[in-house]
Amino acid sequence: KNTNPERAAVRRLDELARAGYLHAASIAPSPSKEPGGRVYMLGATGAAAVGVRLTGVTPKRMHHHIQTLRTVDQLREELEKNGRSIAKLELERGEMASHERNLGRHVPDAIVTVDDGSTVAVEYVSTDYTDRMIAEKGAYFVERYTQVRWSANSVATQTRVKRVTNQ
Repeated sequence: KNTNPERAAVRRLDELARAGYLHAASIAPSPSKEPGGRVYMLGATGAAAVGVRLTGVTPKRMHHHIQTLRTVDQLREELEKNGRSIAKLELERGEMASHERNLGRHVPDAIVTVDDGSTVAVEYVSTDYTDRMIAEKGAYFVERYTQVRWSANSVATQTRVKRVTNQ
């Protein structure tokens, strides 16, 4: 009898990753309280086996997306504590974001519209971001959204974002 089905499932997923059917990526714990973990995506061998074309979602991009969703979830919890809720959530989409960037516009990772009509730009920042990038995004977002919610991959990066943006 399988006494630990979760561990057995992870073992099987790791076997599929070693065979190239899946790609496994570790997700670091967030600077606040969420634990780390692993994310599995379809790998090249798996995509070929099922006839699917991979669209270029890299493990790094997947991590970025997950951290953005964590921040949105934290915002949702805060809103609910104050009797508010999310009315609409727009996630950055590849083609739309590329088009906007080509026009010289910055696109947040997510835009949350609250039930009172206010908007929150959500932006996840990694150590890859330069101070200039952070400052430009911050200035652009402050002009267009009611609030900007920053999250980062480390306490040091969070501190840098606060210093650069004064937010």
